[in-house]
Amino acid sequence: MTARGKRPLRFTRLELASWRNFDRIGVGLQGRAFLVGPNASGKSNLLDALRFLRDIVAVGGGLLEAVRRRGGVARLRRQASRRHELVGIKVTIGNDTSEAWLLGDRERLAQFLHVPINRIPVRPESVADPKRLLVDIARRSASRTIRQGMTPRPDSRRLVGPAYDGLLMNFVLDRETGWRPEVAATACDSLARCLRRLQELAPLCENSPTFPIVLGWGGIRS
Repeated sequence: MTARGKRPLRFTRLELASWRNFDRIGVGLQGRAFLVGPNASGKSNLLDALRFLRDIVAVGGGLLEAVRRRGGVARLRRQASRRHELVGIKVTIGNDTSEAWLLGDRERLAQFLHVPINRIPVRPESVADPKRLLVDIARRSASRTIRQGMTPRPDSRRLVGPAYDGLLMNFVLDRETGWRPEVAATACDSLARCLRRLQELAPLCENSPTFPIVLGWGGIRS
């Protein structure tokens, strides 16, 4: 927790493509993680992906410098990959109350959950447990799909339903009627800060003609 009582943003998932010894891999990152494996299994290479991102934004760093420190693109790309295959690093940014960001777009979330908008809090980051609140709201949904998918079964020890993640992912990815981060940012200070940082990071990637990178999946091409 920060001094102001808000949970700091962190990486919640790391995905790699053609990075060093990895073909494709996705790893969920909890508040505390332990990396265990035999020698030469890729533990150091996995950690170096995070160091690589740090080096991009460090003072005096940048994308070209991060690549140079590691001996060039050829040293980063998986040996079994084709010469022009993209090297990808994708990170998901969030915190332990990421559902607060979804609650920030009250109008669209109420439509998605099939509930009155007054059930969605105006200040979601002040909610002690946004995930539990979201599940409670889903219990009152007029949609059977939402109720059965997002809420846990009576005999389950889980906090969420079997389709919780999938349904919310569909909501986030629906560009027509789904979640609007720019709207949610007006109610969530942490999301607003995150969007500003991403905007600051974008020029570091876009201004490099040799190593084009798109936020989300980062592609490095020789």
